Amino acid sequence: MKHDSDMSFAPPALTTAVFIDADNISARHAATIFAEGGRSPRMMRAYGDAIRAKEWRAHHAVEFRDTGTGKNASDLALAVDAIDAAHSCGLTRVIICSSDGDFRHLALALRAMGVHVIGIGEAAKRPKPFATVCSRWIGLPDLSEYGVGPVSLSDQRLCEVLRDFIKVNSKGGRGVAISQINRHVMSDISKQDQTVPSRWRRCLSDTDKFAVDRTDADGTRLPDPMVRFLPDGFRASA
Repeated sequence: MKHDSDMSFAPPALTTAVFIDADNISARHAATIFAEGGRSPRMMRAYGDAIRAKEWRAHHAVEFRDTGTGKNASDLALAVDAIDAAHSCGLTRVIICSSDGDFRHLALALRAMGVHVIGIGEAAKRPKPFATVCSRWIGLPDLSEYGVGPVSLSDQRLCEVLRDFIKVNSKGGRGVAISQINRHVMSDISKQDQTVPSRWRRCLSDTDKFAVDRTDADGTRLPDPMVRFLPDGFRASA
């Protein structure tokens, strides 16, 4: 059986980075964005005012950059980092999450460098100048259509979100304690989908995608089971 750490020797086909305009995109769309980011993005950053964007700051998988309240401060910081990362990290795929049409110029610059650019923004606010120059555009649903409730995640998307959390937090291929996953579900994911607390353990029962270790290497029972994801199971469903 392969541990998730076994995959570290195989370079990914795509080197992906995710850049989020936290002043413009609600954190309630986080699960969709994380799933689009795929397996182990090179970086996942959000930019915005730390006070207004506190929900983005709470996501463990996101590196939050506090850009303060200055006009266009978050846009500028995002654009500078995206271009710099494309040069220094050899990015092949950049995901820009914003409904702001001003990112048109950034998308064009990245595409001129040979980068595949995916734009993610609210469908109702589709910024034509930005959306039309992206390699692909993904429209997010209007949250007002769902009242105060969150947008539901499919079982497949939920499994992908749990996989990404394990990948970020696993140490030495051992996985993540089930109690840590529970805290993440209750504090973060449930904000996007209130049905998740009653469904996430069902994902772990999929033995093609996850392994739950109840004992350590010498057979001693663990007080808190460890959960690993199985890469082959996610390749089969990709």
